[in-house]
Amino acid sequence: MTTPMRMQYSGALDLLGICFRPGGAYRFLPYPASELVDACANVDDLLGTEGLGFVDRVRNDAAPRQRVAALEGFLLAQLGRVRRDDVRVRSALGTMETLGGRVSVDQLARLVGLSNRQLERRFKECVGIPPKQLCRSLRFKGVLKCLTRNPADRWPSVAVACGYYDQSHMINEFRRFAGMSPAAYFERSPGQRDLFVGNF
Repeated sequence: MTTPMRMQYSGALDLLGICFRPGGAYRFLPYPASELVDACANVDDLLGTEGLGFVDRVRNDAAPRQRVAALEGFLLAQLGRVRRDDVRVRSALGTMETLGGRVSVDQLARLVGLSNRQLERRFKECVGIPPKQLCRSLRFKGVLKCLTRNPADRWPSVAVACGYYDQSHMINEFRRFAGMSPAAYFERSPGQRDLFVGNF
């Protein structure tokens, strides 16, 4: 996802989900990750009738541990079937996550031995979005971590620590990802922060 999505629900909610790391879903699905950016799809569209059958089986398992075990088994079986990986993209992703998105596309491309254009093409295939966009998302994630852990931190110091030019740059990026300013977001109680952002 490249834009914020808010979900509202009422009553009891029975939810089981998977949150892949950037590039993680590519190893389980038989088509480019770019086809899923900002999209919703049914399980049978993603994994065919086998995926639909799996959902029915999990839905009938009452115990959460059984559901998680069944989900892990299904994913491991998928991993054995799809068998695809991109070592250079994986290396670039590791660097990006270690540095919290504070790295340029030029540096990444040199590090993994690709041109900028080749790296971007491979990212769209494996991750779904270009490396520059993922770096922006990782920096935003860094701001959320900093301000959640230490709400009293001054925003200019958080902006610098997370790789922004200045406080204004950070606030503009925060609005883009969260749909609101940092002040508005952190005024809400933790239970009200119903924000789901991609690439976490």
